[in-house]
Amino acid sequence: MSDQDVRRLREWDLEAFGNLYEAHVKKIYDFLYFKSFDQALAEDLTQETFFKALKKIETFHGNTETEFRSWLFAIAYNASVDHFRSKPVSDELDESVETASVTPDFGKDVDHKVKLSEVVKYLDHFSADQKEILIMRIWDDLSYAEIAEITGRTADGCKKIVSRILRQIQSNIAYLCVIAHFLTYISQ
Repeated sequence: MSDQDVRRLREWDLEAFGNLYEAHVKKIYDFLYFKSFDQALAEDLTQETFFKALKKIETFHGNTETEFRSWLFAIAYNASVDHFRSKPVSDELDESVETASVTPDFGKDVDHKVKLSEVVKYLDHFSADQKEILIMRIWDDLSYAEIAEITGRTADGCKKIVSRILRQIQSNIAYLCVIAHFLTYISQ
Protein backbone atom coordinates (compact mmCIF):
# COMPACT_ATOMS: atom_id res chain seq x y z
CA MET A 1 0.00 0.00 0.00
CA SER A 2 1.25 3.46 -0.75
CA ASP A 3 0.35 6.99 0.28
CA GLN A 4 -1.31 7.30 -3.13
CA ASP A 5 -3.60 4.34 -2.28
CA VAL A 6 -4.63 6.13 0.92
CA ARG A 7 -5.62 9.23 -1.04
CA ARG A 8 -7.47 7.08 -3.61
CA LEU A 9 -9.29 5.24 -0.84
CA ARG A 10 -10.74 8.50 0.45
CA GLU A 11 -12.33 8.83 -3.00
CA TRP A 12 -14.01 5.40 -2.57
CA ASP A 13 -11.61 3.59 -4.90
CA LEU A 14 -12.30 -0.10 -4.17
CA GLU A 15 -9.00 -1.24 -5.67
CA ALA A 16 -7.24 0.97 -3.14
CA PHE A 17 -9.32 -0.64 -0.38
CA GLY A 18 -8.21 -4.07 -1.65
CA ASN A 19 -4.58 -2.91 -1.44
CA LEU A 20 -5.24 -1.60 2.06
CA TYR A 21 -6.79 -4.87 3.12
CA GLU A 22 -3.92 -6.96 1.76
CA ALA A 23 -1.29 -4.73 3.35
CA HIS A 24 -2.81 -4.68 6.84
CA VAL A 25 -5.11 -7.65 7.43
CA LYS A 26 -2.44 -9.91 8.97
CA LYS A 27 -1.18 -7.23 11.38
CA ILE A 28 -4.72 -6.39 12.49
CA TYR A 29 -5.60 -10.08 12.88
CA ASP A 30 -2.44 -10.76 14.90
CA PHE A 31 -3.15 -7.75 17.11
CA LEU A 32 -6.69 -8.96 17.82
CA TYR A 33 -5.67 -12.59 18.22
CA PHE A 34 -3.12 -11.70 20.87
CA LYS A 35 -5.82 -9.86 22.80
CA SER A 36 -8.18 -12.85 22.79
CA PHE A 37 -6.27 -16.05 21.90
CA ASP A 38 -9.44 -16.98 20.01
CA GLN A 39 -9.10 -17.48 16.26
CA ALA A 40 -12.79 -17.08 15.43
CA LEU A 41 -13.13 -13.95 17.55
CA ALA A 42 -9.98 -12.42 16.05
CA GLU A 43 -11.32 -13.14 12.56
CA ASP A 44 -14.70 -11.56 13.41
CA LEU A 45 -13.12 -8.47 14.96
CA THR A 46 -10.72 -8.14 12.01
CA GLN A 47 -13.65 -8.23 9.62
CA GLU A 48 -15.52 -5.71 11.79
CA THR A 49 -12.47 -3.43 11.79
CA PHE A 50 -12.28 -3.32 8.01
CA PHE A 51 -16.04 -2.83 7.65
CA LYS A 52 -15.91 0.09 10.07
CA ALA A 53 -12.90 1.55 8.26
CA LEU A 54 -14.70 1.42 4.92
CA LYS A 55 -17.93 2.75 6.41
CA LYS A 56 -16.20 5.65 8.17
CA ILE A 57 -13.52 6.45 5.60
CA GLU A 58 -14.75 10.04 5.44
CA THR A 59 -13.66 10.51 9.09
CA PHE A 60 -10.05 9.71 8.20
CA HIS A 61 -8.15 12.95 7.60
CA GLY A 62 -4.62 11.69 7.04
CA ASN A 63 -2.73 11.35 3.80
CA THR A 64 -0.08 8.72 4.52
CA GLU A 65 -0.02 5.00 4.97
CA THR A 66 1.41 5.43 8.47
CA GLU A 67 -1.48 7.66 9.48
CA PHE A 68 -3.92 5.20 7.96
CA ARG A 69 -2.34 2.26 9.80
CA SER A 70 -2.61 4.14 13.10
CA TRP A 71 -6.26 4.91 12.38
CA LEU A 72 -6.93 1.29 11.48
CA PHE A 73 -5.28 0.02 14.69
CA ALA A 74 -7.36 2.49 16.70
CA ILE A 75 -10.52 1.05 15.13
CA ALA A 76 -9.35 -2.51 15.94
CA TYR A 77 -8.43 -1.50 19.48
CA ASN A 78 -11.84 0.08 20.06
CA ALA A 79 -13.64 -2.91 18.52
CA SER A 80 -11.88 -5.25 20.94
CA VAL A 81 -12.58 -2.99 23.92
CA ASP A 82 -16.26 -2.80 22.95
CA HIS A 83 -16.46 -6.56 22.53
CA PHE A 84 -14.90 -7.39 25.88
CA ARG A 85 -16.84 -4.68 27.68
CA SER A 86 -20.16 -6.04 26.38
CA LYS A 87 -19.50 -9.72 26.98
CA PRO A 88 -18.53 -11.38 30.26
CA VAL A 89 -15.43 -13.59 30.12
CA SER A 90 -17.38 -16.66 31.33
CA ASP A 91 -19.60 -16.49 28.21
CA GLU A 92 -16.50 -16.58 26.02
CA LEU A 93 -15.14 -19.61 27.88
CA ASP A 94 -18.45 -21.43 27.44
CA GLU A 95 -18.43 -20.71 23.70
CA SER A 96 -14.80 -21.84 23.39
CA VAL A 97 -15.62 -25.19 24.98
CA GLU A 98 -18.66 -25.65 22.73
CA THR A 99 -16.79 -24.89 19.53
CA ALA A 100 -13.51 -26.66 20.39
CA SER A 101 -12.55 -29.48 18.08
CA VAL A 102 -9.60 -31.81 17.76
CA THR A 103 -7.60 -31.23 14.60
CA PRO A 104 -4.15 -32.45 13.56
CA ASP A 105 -2.73 -29.12 14.80
CA PHE A 106 -4.72 -29.18 18.05
CA GLY A 107 -1.70 -30.18 20.17
CA LYS A 108 0.47 -27.51 18.60
CA ASP A 109 -2.28 -24.90 19.13
CA VAL A 110 -2.58 -25.88 22.79
CA ASP A 111 1.21 -25.71 23.20
CA HIS A 112 1.34 -22.22 21.67
CA LYS A 113 -1.57 -21.06 23.84
CA VAL A 114 0.15 -22.39 26.98
CA LYS A 115 3.37 -20.56 26.11
CA LEU A 116 1.52 -17.37 25.26
CA SER A 117 -0.52 -17.60 28.45
CA GLU A 118 2.72 -17.79 30.48
CA VAL A 119 4.00 -14.64 28.78
CA VAL A 120 0.66 -12.92 29.35
CA LYS A 121 0.66 -14.08 32.97
CA TYR A 122 4.07 -12.48 33.43
CA LEU A 123 2.82 -9.30 31.75
CA ASP A 124 -0.04 -9.20 34.27
CA HIS A 125 2.48 -7.64 36.66
CA PHE A 126 1.95 -4.46 34.64
CA SER A 127 -1.17 -2.30 34.32
CA ALA A 128 -3.52 -2.88 31.38
CA ASP A 129 -2.37 0.37 29.76
CA GLN A 130 1.31 -0.57 30.11
CA LYS A 131 0.64 -4.02 28.65
CA GLU A 132 -1.27 -2.57 25.70
CA ILE A 133 1.52 -0.13 24.89
CA LEU A 134 4.20 -2.84 25.13
CA ILE A 135 2.20 -5.21 22.93
CA MET A 136 1.62 -2.51 20.32
CA ARG A 137 5.34 -1.68 20.28
CA ILE A 138 6.84 -5.20 20.40
CA TRP A 139 4.30 -7.54 18.81
CA ASP A 140 2.53 -5.14 16.48
CA ASP A 141 5.70 -3.19 15.62
CA LEU A 142 3.94 0.17 15.81
CA SER A 143 5.92 3.38 16.12
CA TYR A 144 5.66 5.45 19.28
CA ALA A 145 3.79 8.11 17.29
CA GLU A 146 1.22 5.51 16.17
CA ILE A 147 0.83 4.18 19.71
CA ALA A 148 0.37 7.71 21.01
CA GLU A 149 -2.34 8.36 18.43
CA ILE A 150 -4.18 5.14 19.32
CA THR A 151 -3.94 5.53 23.11
CA GLY A 152 -4.22 9.31 23.40
CA ARG A 153 -0.86 9.58 25.18
CA THR A 154 2.28 11.37 24.07
CA ALA A 155 4.94 9.54 22.09
CA ASP A 156 7.51 10.32 24.80
CA GLY A 157 5.18 8.94 27.46
CA CYS A 158 4.75 5.71 25.49
CA LYS A 159 8.51 5.45 25.00
CA LYS A 160 9.07 5.84 28.76
CA ILE A 161 6.51 3.15 29.56
CA VAL A 162 8.12 0.66 27.15
CA SER A 163 11.58 1.50 28.45
CA ARG A 164 10.55 0.96 32.10
CA ILE A 165 8.85 -2.34 31.32
CA LEU A 166 11.82 -3.62 29.31
CA ARG A 167 14.19 -2.69 32.16
CA GLN A 168 11.98 -4.54 34.61
CA ILE A 169 11.80 -7.56 32.31
CA GLN A 170 15.56 -7.50 31.88
CA SER A 171 16.02 -7.53 35.64
CA ASN A 172 13.75 -10.60 35.81
CA ILE A 173 15.26 -12.39 32.81
CA ALA A 174 16.32 -15.35 34.93
CA TYR A 175 12.68 -15.96 35.80
CA LEU A 176 11.70 -15.87 32.12
CA CYS A 177 14.52 -18.25 31.19
CA VAL A 178 13.31 -20.77 33.76
CA ILE A 179 9.75 -20.53 32.39
CA ALA A 180 10.98 -20.94 28.81
CA HIS A 181 13.15 -23.93 29.74
CA PHE A 182 10.30 -25.54 31.65
CA LEU A 183 7.84 -25.03 28.78
CA THR A 184 10.33 -26.48 26.30
CA TYR A 185 10.90 -29.47 28.58
CA ILE A 186 7.18 -30.27 29.05
CA SER A 187 6.43 -29.91 25.33
CA GLN A 188 8.94 -32.61 24.36
